[in-house]
Amino acid sequence: MLIRSEAVGPVATTPRSRLERLISKRALLTGALAIIVLCAQISLTGANAQKKPHQNPDAYIPQIMALLQKHDDALNRHDLDGVAEVFVPGERTVVLGTGPNERWQGQEQIRAAYAQSFKDFDEGTMTRQCYWKTGGISGDLGWVAAACRFSDSKQGRARQYEVNITGVLEKQQGRWYFTSLHTSNANRR
Repeated sequence: MLIRSEAVGPVATTPRSRLERLISKRALLTGALAIIVLCAQISLTGANAQKKPHQNPDAYIPQIMALLQKHDDALNRHDLDGVAEVFVPGERTVVLGTGPNERWQGQEQIRAAYAQSFKDFDEGTMTRQCYWKTGGISGDLGWVAAACRFSDSKQGRARQYEVNITGVLEKQQGRWYFTSLHTSNANRR
């Protein structure tokens, strides 16, 4: 390879020595290798930082289902204060139903929705059997998904129906609350 020096003129060229070319290639390869090693180290450090100890997700289900049971017990008693107690206080808490207009946000709307739902079944007649459930907890947040069979009565007439339930839980001051609860029941109308 020839290097042209413009200062001297177009005819003055010097050949680059073989040693200079070898040093240049070695520096390039060493730099590339250093970058690859650095990227690999960053990648491994990030992966290890994100790894959590393996925990059995089923171990959390009793804690989560206990909150759902507390909700259902209060609902069955037609206990509005007991139902409201399982939800995080505030305007961001939301309950969703099956239909497009079934959305209640904040304690006032949630309480009004449950007061209305108490009219849908006779007090003390509701039972729930969840035949499939899953959930998890990470720090102060948790989630639940369940498919359940409910039975109750309205004006003495027995009924059974299926409900899908999903919820997001939040732990505040050592206690679990729902921050979001969604029930889907297409057959109960």
